[in-house]
Amino acid sequence: MDQSLQQFFSPLAKAFRQYHTTIVIVVLSVVVGLAVFSLYQVIIVSTQVGVEGYQPTVRTSDSFDQPTIDRVENLRTSNETETPLQFPTRQSPFVE
Repeated sequence: MDQSLQQFFSPLAKAFRQYHTTIVIVVLSVVVGLAVFSLYQVIIVSTQVGVEGYQPTVRTSDSFDQPTIDRVENLRTSNETETPLQFPTRQSPFVE
């Protein structure tokens, strides 16, 4: 029985030794492909609108709140003149 197992596995071992790089690359490619496909399916299912029982978790508002309106109204217009910016003058490092 030992001889029959050796005769059976010997060609398989020889083929694996010869093509082990190709086999590993193919297996890794299939695993990465399945992972990408699964992630794609999760994204598609989670963004479907119109599915029964679907409730969006983030509510959007089509109006501003009062503090935002007040801040916008307090902004100056482009035709209002403001004092020009005064940048600090750089002193020469070579002067004592």
